[in-house]
Amino acid sequence: MKIFAFFFILLVSFLSKAQTFDCVKEFEWLKNTFETNDAGFQQTIDRKGKDAYQLHNQLLEKRISDSTSAPDCEANLRDWLHFFRKGHIRIRYLGKATEQEDVKVEYKSPGSVDVDIDDYLASRKTAINEGFLDIWTDATYRIGVKKKGDKYYGFIISSKNKNYQPKDIKFVINSDSSVTYYMGDKSPIALSKAEVVGNNYLIMEYIDFKRENPKQETPITTTLHFRALERKDPFIERVNESTMYLNIPFFYPSEKAKIDSVLQKNESILKSSPNLIIDIRNNGGGADRSYKELLPYLYTHPIRSVSVEWLSTKTSQKLIKEYSETIPNDKAIYENALKRMIGNEGKFIRLNDEPFSIYKQAEIFQNPQNIIILINRFTGSTSEQFVLAAKQSTKVKLLGRPTGGAIDISNLNLQTSPSGLFELLYGQSRSLRYPLMRIDDSGIQPDYFMDSTLPEYKWIDHAVTLLSQ
Repeated sequence: MKIFAFFFILLVSFLSKAQTFDCVKEFEWLKNTFETNDAGFQQTIDRKGKDAYQLHNQLLEKRISDSTSAPDCEANLRDWLHFFRKGHIRIRYLGKATEQEDVKVEYKSPGSVDVDIDDYLASRKTAINEGFLDIWTDATYRIGVKKKGDKYYGFIISSKNKNYQPKDIKFVINSDSSVTYYMGDKSPIALSKAEVVGNNYLIMEYIDFKRENPKQETPITTTLHFRALERKDPFIERVNESTMYLNIPFFYPSEKAKIDSVLQKNESILKSSPNLIIDIRNNGGGADRSYKELLPYLYTHPIRSVSVEWLSTKTSQKLIKEYSETIPNDKAIYENALKRMIGNEGKFIRLNDEPFSIYKQAEIFQNPQNIIILINRFTGSTSEQFVLAAKQSTKVKLLGRPTGGAIDISNLNLQTSPSGLFELLYGQSRSLRYPLMRIDDSGIQPDYFMDSTLPEYKWIDHAVTLLSQ
């Protein structure tokens, strides 16, 4: 089964000058293409009902006919599409914006701080860590903080963003710790709270900075959390004498070699450590084969995986034919599937004769004995497939919040509208779990639910505590 990364949010930048389009025609193409090709279309209609679908069409057709701009048209097409599910589905505008849409909004300057930056830098060399008062950095900004009255003003020391010059205000922390933060274009946003975490991280909801010259140590669990947020390569670190931490940012096919390398280099350590934390938060998926070498560490008994069936269409047949020509190891499987698909357009066809597969191995590793997998709402697609396999081990518990729910409909394909202005992403296969076990839009539930009083930077620490009990 080849399951590629899922999508929850699409941010499109509209640039340059106009291309004329007819949103009604784009909708007609979208509706026809999706109804014909998407493997999840009919099951949504069966679940929600034809009347609900007809009403949805009526409401969106009116909005679409009134669309006067590319962003407005795209937003309405996206709203129509999300009637079906949230993940493994997308509509994207590929054209260029009109001149009117290209007008940049000029935001009022947030002002500047009256400070001698050289004197400020010199003063911080000998100063102790004083809460917000220090130098903070991220990939774009180097920021100093000064207090005036009961407010803290974050000002630019240096910036890779040309919109900001030294002394410009980047954020203001109010007396109640709420924040006015100025984005890259200087547009202001309100954030509920600023706090210093682990001595050396300044957190403002989803925005974080690191203290430039820490004078106090940060707990290892906090350091690992913020290192994980950098989302670069997989890594393994020791948390304590009995616990290892493994972070896997992606399961993309291109990442398999990196994952395998990390596991191979740390094999002896993993096999001698009683506890393991596997962090796949924010891992949107990739390909199932990327986690194959991780399964032996989880294994306690045979792992059963339910197969998928493909909707036979001219497009899916073309893709299966390509697989038969480019994946030699599975050539016979794809050729046989293609024979069954031709002449059965509109029907679901299994690639394999068996509706399930079973993973077995001869050895059960003594260590790790206890494994906690960290999950959140951005854990999806192949990552959810990994979770379903891991849950079958008696060693494994899940900690966090429900996963994103983007796995029932998979094997994604892209089609471009006749005008070339819109691109549709949809699924060509559905899991045989459905309807007995539906995951899309609901997600996989954790064993240990982390409520709103436990922010994500505390989850690793909580997992360590559970493993030590």
